[in-house]
Amino acid sequence: MAIVKQLVELASAGLGVAGTLILFRYSYALEPYQGNFGFRNEVDDKENKRITAERPHKLRMQRTGLKLLIASFALQALAVFIP
Repeated sequence: MAIVKQLVELASAGLGVAGTLILFRYSYALEPYQGNFGFRNEVDDKENKRITAERPHKLRMQRTGLKLLIASFALQALAVFIP
């Protein structure tokens, strides 16, 4: 059973590292749209369209990273009860 506990803890650590890296990469901040600060004459609509196109991917990756971290905590909690 000690080997099973070590494998669960290793899997937990791996999921935690993966989730942390994904959150670090994709959730620093969502890029703001141009023109939100009163400079409407200088807004590049192509840039706003690019930001709009990339936003769902960033949100999906944030959710994925958070799910990996939750799975990591769940596995670690399970490992506590393995003799």
